[in-house]
Amino acid sequence: MEYLRTHLKDWESSIRKFYERNLPFLPDNCQHRYFKLVWKYPLQRAVHIRDSIKSPEHLQRLLIKYAPQHVYYSLTTWLDPTTVRGRKSPAVPLWSDLVFDIDADRLQPAKEIAMRLISYLQSMGYKKFRVLFTGNKGFHIYVDDFKYDKYPEDYRERLRYFERKKRSIIDELLSAGIDIDPTLWDAYRVVRLPNTLNATTMLRAEWVPLEKLASFRPTIIRKYPDRPSKIYSHTILVSSHVIGTPDRHVLFLDYDGIDYRDVRQEVVDIIDRYNLSTAYVFRTTKGYNVWFLDALPLRRILRIKSNTSEDPMHYEHIKLYGYDLVRIWYKVFDDGRVHSKPYLFDVIPSNNTKYPLSRGHADLLRARYFQEVAGNSFTGLPTVKIIYASAKVAYHN
Repeated sequence: MEYLRTHLKDWESSIRKFYERNLPFLPDNCQHRYFKLVWKYPLQRAVHIRDSIKSPEHLQRLLIKYAPQHVYYSLTTWLDPTTVRGRKSPAVPLWSDLVFDIDADRLQPAKEIAMRLISYLQSMGYKKFRVLFTGNKGFHIYVDDFKYDKYPEDYRERLRYFERKKRSIIDELLSAGIDIDPTLWDAYRVVRLPNTLNATTMLRAEWVPLEKLASFRPTIIRKYPDRPSKIYSHTILVSSHVIGTPDRHVLFLDYDGIDYRDVRQEVVDIIDRYNLSTAYVFRTTKGYNVWFLDALPLRRILRIKSNTSEDPMHYEHIKLYGYDLVRIWYKVFDDGRVHSKPYLFDVIPSNNTKYPLSRGHADLLRARYFQEVAGNSFTGLPTVKIIYASAKVAYHN
């Protein structure tokens, strides 16, 4: 444990030294964008800066103070970025940049995809591009002469229009076989801020002149100090999909590193706001999982999740793959270590009966956790989708 603390302190110090010597790049209209600081190791957490950033020096002071492992900013500009809380917030969108995200297993294939993308965009009539190396194995392609055909006065319709316009271009590129991130049409997406540190690789997110893209090599800042080894972990997960229905899911929420009093208060608020039934809270290695057994349409699940303080990766996962996952069994590592399985920690009661409950997830609670589930009506088959998953994770010996 002492070794781990020393490593993290050294890593954090390296991040601070980088920002003491380097000003972050600020995009146009930075005072109308929101910024996000992210830490992915040893605990995953994220902070939205609830302040209007007006200068590189302003942001630099925050980066030196907090030493984030990753820094992101919003592609959409907002009348007041501090009011952005998800799609139900009163935030007024002003503009949304067109940026494409390219990633690959190695840098060379990513460069080839980037050059093919730029060539295709030129055939569509675009002429002004900027290329950003993201600090790992990919690039962001900015289209600076992109314009919208119209500008709806109603701010909600304006947001939908921005997303429809960008999605149509992304769909055309995907149809042409160009491998790009299909989700960057989302007006709420954030991207890595130029001239900040990707602390996973200790490489700078740097601009690449278009004429030098083919020969580009990243600038080495500092090698990752005592980088942890990577081993596989294996576990069993359950899907949120209500089997036997075309588009119904139960709501899973994942909270890491948050005090349980705050988790419980948010869950109570969710029950009241969305008329949901009883919530089942599980203790995990890093925090809490919360299950609601109401069988809800996927679009409603996304709406609820976008207005919570849960791990944002779960929201992104369900948008991308159409279902959510939570762990229900031990996490076992190749070196023989075993993490405890989630256990039922609390039950937060509710008298709401607006929605039928998932029969399969209710049966799972009864069979595995000996928890009886009361409800007036159930839907779906008496089964759930179980997924055996493996993933490479960082580990300090």
